[in-house]
Formats: sequence, structure tokens, C-alpha cells
Amino acid sequence: MELTKLVKNHAKALGCDLVGVCSIEALKEWEEEGKRILPNASSVVVVGCRLSRAAIDSDNIRMAQFDTHCVYDKLDRILNGLSVFLEDKGFLAVSLPLYLPIKMTKETQGLIGDISLRHAAVEAGLGEMGLNRLLLTKRFGPRIRLGAVLTTAPVNPDHRFTEKLCNDCGECIKACPAGAITEDGNVDVRKCARVILKYALPGLVRFVPSLVGKSVDEVWEATREPFLWEIWQTMTYGTFYNCFECIKACPIGK
Repeated sequence: MELTKLVKNHAKALGCDLVGVCSIEALKEWEEEGKRILPNASSVVVVGCRLSRAAIDSDNIRMAQFDTHCVYDKLDRILNGLSVFLEDKGFLAVSLPLYLPIKMTKETQGLIGDISLRHAAVEAGLGEMGLNRLLLTKRFGPRIRLGAVLTTAPVNPDHRFTEKLCNDCGECIKACPAGAITEDGNVDVRKCARVILKYALPGLVRFVPSLVGKSVDEVWEATREPFLWEIWQTMTYGTFYNCFECIKACPIGK
């Protein structure tokens, strides 16, 4: 069987809902970094796994958090299995981090990946970038998480997604509690991060200085507040997203 079909069939057998391929050259902004990660890399195999609509729409945010954790765990296994499959075929392959670990610098502030999975997905034909700068797919809308494998395997690239899915309804703009999404399709990621990562690094950075100058009793009292408990839970479990409003509001895929 032709290699491209073999790779896609294996990705689906591992459990992904969507799979596509783009060339590393198509990711112009990230081509150099891609070849630094894997010299002679030629292709990016992009996979997507759906999120539960019911979990995302629930008024109990822990349902969406847990479902996201499960999907990322699934993607971890799919990417590892796909990398092993490609290497068994005689090619080199490396899984790209889904969200962590990520480069931590003052410039990126832990908000920018080595290669944009969203842009790779567009080039691989999986969907388009919506007004909220999330990938929109025909079947699932923005309720999907992405992963990718960089490889030297000569798999055939898919056509770039060119259909228009986002109708610029503005529901994501109205739903965003941070006011991070603008009508011209720009997203202030730092505004978004202050809400979505409330109990992750931004929350920890705010919490630690708040203890300076406090008495032992005041510090002890601060440790007994749910805000710190949420940070502990986030760091322990790894489910640090605290907002799904723009995904919930999007009508595409419903």
C-alpha cells in the first residue's frame, strides 16, 4: 500500500478523528525551526481529536477541563505510536509537543510553540483559522485538539484548506471574558492568558509576590485560600485551561 495511505490509516487506527499532511516548506515561518528539530525533515503529519460537545457546553468547567486532559492524553499516545510506526518503516520521526514542554523566555512567555499546529493543520487541509484564531473544522468546529509528527518520510501533502467556515458572526468576541478577540481577527494572547491560565504560571507569578511583607500568620492564611489550592491542582494534574467560552460560543460544527 502507498506510504501516505498507510500512515493515515495507522493514525486513524490509533484513534484520531482527523489526519492530514503538509510539507515542511509550506510552513514558511516555521520551516527553519522544523529543520533544526529534525534535519532533512520533509513532512508534517497533523492529527486531530475531538472534544466532547457536552463537556465544553457544561456549566461545570471541570467537565471541559477533564475532557481536554483525556484528549491530550489520547493525542500523546497517538503521536508516539505514529512516530514508532514511521521509524519502523525506516524513516526518522519526532512528535511535536502539544502544549508542554514549551520554550520559556521573556519574549515568548511560554505562549508560543516551536511550530504552530494550527497553521500546520490549515496547510494539511483539516480546517481554517477562525475569527478567534482557533482551527475550525467542518465536523467539529473549534472543538478539537491537534498534534503533529515531523518526519523524513516522503508522504504526499494534502491541499491547503481554502473553504470559508467562519461566518464572522462575532459570537466568540461577545463570549470572551478577557476582551482578547477583536473584530479584525486578532487575539491579544496575553489578555487571554490572564484568564485561561489563571491558575497556571500567570497565577503563580501573581501569588508569590503577594506574600512579600506578610506575617507568618498572614502567609499561613493565604495558603488556606482556594486560589492556591487551584494552582496546586493545576500543577499536579496538568489541566490548566480555565476558560472555554469562545469554543463554547462558536456555532460551527454544532
